[in-house]
Amino acid sequence: AKPALWDPEHPILYDVFVMLEADGETLEKIHRKIGFREITVAGNQVFVNGKPIKLRGVNRHEVHPTKGRSLSMEEWSADARLFKEANVNYIRTSHYPPAEEFIALCDSIGLFVECEAPVCWVGHGANDRWKVEDPHDNKFYPLIRQQVLETVAQYRNHPSIIIWSMANESAWGQIWQRVLKEVNQTDASRPVSFHDQGYGGFNNFGIKTTQIANIHYPGPKGPAVAWKFEKPLLFGEYAHLNTYN
Repeated sequence: AKPALWDPEHPILYDVFVMLEADGETLEKIHRKIGFREITVAGNQVFVNGKPIKLRGVNRHEVHPTKGRSLSMEEWSADARLFKEANVNYIRTSHYPPAEEFIALCDSIGLFVECEAPVCWVGHGANDRWKVEDPHDNKFYPLIRQQVLETVAQYRNHPSIIIWSMANESAWGQIWQRVLKEVNQTDASRPVSFHDQGYGGFNNFGIKTTQIANIHYPGPKGPAVAWKFEKPLLFGEYAHLNTYN
């Protein structure tokens, strides 16, 4: 009736056991860890369990210099521990589905997570496809919808996830508007972000409808803008790795 609440300083989890039975026979047993917490957005702040939060975080890639994407519990555990020891409290899962084992570690160790759907550069100049295709063509709606809503369905029981990210650096339009409405209907308990420019001249498509705004590479004047912004503003990317040489 009055569960202890989950937050990064008190990552309290409860055991849930689900059994499927038919004709007196148990067909399947599932064990999950869940937590109880409430996320609200008011003005330009996000609150968890009624307390305002500040996110100090990193974009994380599921990659190892010799193993590539084939990680194990050893690497996932080391990542979570090292982030926590570095006073990081927030992970963005850029830009594809993370291992559910790593998200479970975020639940248990106390790390906030922004879980991003595997959608990137739809309508962005970095993708040459949009020189010949219209990113707002309705034929792309089923694919975008599937990827975003399957992400919500897959990870929604993890208390560490406090934000859904619909995409990385994409062009807002009527397809995204439709999908956002479906995400909000599917999970009204979390705010939604869309990683585009919340202000400025580059790739600014005027996204005004998600609960969380984003700016990539805000520059040294970014914090002053965030203080006065009309909604919570994330610096989704701010210090790019030297990856393109």
